[in-house]
Amino acid sequence: MGSVTYPDLMVSGLLNAYFIPVQVNIEEVSKLAAKYQAIWTPNLNILDEKENVIYRAEGWLPPSETAAMLLLARGHFFLRRKKYRTQF
Repeated sequence: MGSVTYPDLMVSGLLNAYFIPVQVNIEEVSKLAAKYQAIWTPNLNILDEKENVIYRAEGWLPPSETAAMLLLARGHFFLRRKKYRTQF
């Protein structure tokens, strides 16, 4: 994902605008991997400010599908807060 998906302008734009991206080597940070059940990579966990999982996706996605997934995750974030009129 680091060579194809993340450098994509749409994906990087969404990540930088709406998220705080953190990349973790699950072999080096086993407690964090266990906490978020990251047993397969790539594993994307979208968390709220209390570190609750809002959305998760496992496996590689091409840039267009990753962008759609990020928008869906953002929608889940607002849906849980009952903020139905948020613009993307």
